[in-house]
Amino acid sequence: MNYTVSLNSIKTTDNISGFWTTTDYKNLLEACEIDDMDGLSDNDIQEVLFMALTELDTVEAAKILLTYKFADRLNKGQIEQMAHDMIVEDLSQEYADISFHFALFEINQLLYKAFNGKFPHSKASIIEFEVKQNDKSITTFNKSSLLKLLRPGLSEHSVLRRLFDNSLASTAEFVEAENIIWQLEQTETLGFKLTTSKYWLDGEDFILDEFEAKN
Repeated sequence: MNYTVSLNSIKTTDNISGFWTTTDYKNLLEACEIDDMDGLSDNDIQEVLFMALTELDTVEAAKILLTYKFADRLNKGQIEQMAHDMIVEDLSQEYADISFHFALFEINQLLYKAFNGKFPHSKASIIEFEVKQNDKSITTFNKSSLLKLLRPGLSEHSVLRRLFDNSLASTAEFVEAENIIWQLEQTETLGFKLTTSKYWLDGEDFILDEFEAKN
């Protein structure tokens, strides 16, 4: 099937809402051995967490967050190494297993804000685009199919094409898309809002604002 893809906007952000909840903040405060939270508003709880984290050194603070999110996936030695690495490396781009990237972005950004920039400043891209079907058939899009539709508009030098061009051009499911796209919203009939790491996609990666694609 043939489609026309039109880019509406590409924005860079360091804040993706909805990942951390007040319950998360309370649990993290308990991990910092603070349990007196009576009467605190949601904003106060976040501020108290920031203060509690900065009472620790950067590695210990990172270990608390990493353990909270990854204790079921990583052992203590791996968490220790990751806590040291993330002070100087943006692991939301560089960690080998991309299924960790979104959570690492959010952990990094919480620490970046708490420690006033002592951690790398991770960036995400929010891409809004429309897909026009050039026939009357009804298509359901998933993360895999949407990334494949974006391929014709991407420079061959983009990270996504350099690493995954054969998969993007293939008719087989692009399984990595599930972790490359962090959030996906359908904004209207065939309008989409895609959030991913700036490492995977940003404005400089696109060579066309409107292009034809097949699926």
